[in-house]
Amino acid sequence: MPFFGVFLAVAAANIMTPGMGVVMIVVLSVEHGWRLAVPGCLGIALGIALLFALALSGLGVAVADRPELFFAVKVLGSLYILWLGWRTWTKPPPVMTEDVGSGGAPESAWSIFRKCVIVSVTNPQPLVFALSVLPQFMDPAGSYAWQASVLTAAYSALVFVGMMIYAALSARARAFIRGERGPLWVKRISAGAFFLLGSGMLALSALRFMQA
Repeated sequence: MPFFGVFLAVAAANIMTPGMGVVMIVVLSVEHGWRLAVPGCLGIALGIALLFALALSGLGVAVADRPELFFAVKVLGSLYILWLGWRTWTKPPPVMTEDVGSGGAPESAWSIFRKCVIVSVTNPQPLVFALSVLPQFMDPAGSYAWQASVLTAAYSALVFVGMMIYAALSARARAFIRGERGPLWVKRISAGAFFLLGSGMLALSALRFMQA
């Protein structure tokens, strides 16, 4: 594979740019601590790997070439983020402890993992990245399946590392929000982040669809 180091640099820059996955991990880390954010980071990475597999299998081209289908995926992602915002707003404030926060019953690692996979696969931006960028780093004379697998694995690993960095940094904020009203502000800010991201994505997707 030509310029593999360049691919890693491009991938890292793309991954560390804040988006749906980053917002999700930041919210999880502030509410629950970095340890319960680990399954979330795995979920985001797995969702990216699934999107890359879809793109490189050829099915991704069919999705990207159909604006109405691409728009539908974006809308589903936006609505899911808005739903998460509503759930966050209506649930009890998280209980701030050293490593775990919960509103009522603690959220399971499986629930967090599943939620993050859904957030990841309903964000079509990685599909665009895979279709437009990955072929530039593949050797036409080499094995397509092998190169696609290596690039997908490398990108997914970088996603996990990048999300864990955000999780660790965000978890440090818990030390400043363990006061009496801290958990309530965590709930409001988390819900607000979801509402802003979801509504912004929905509006931008609709605008681009109408211009297409």
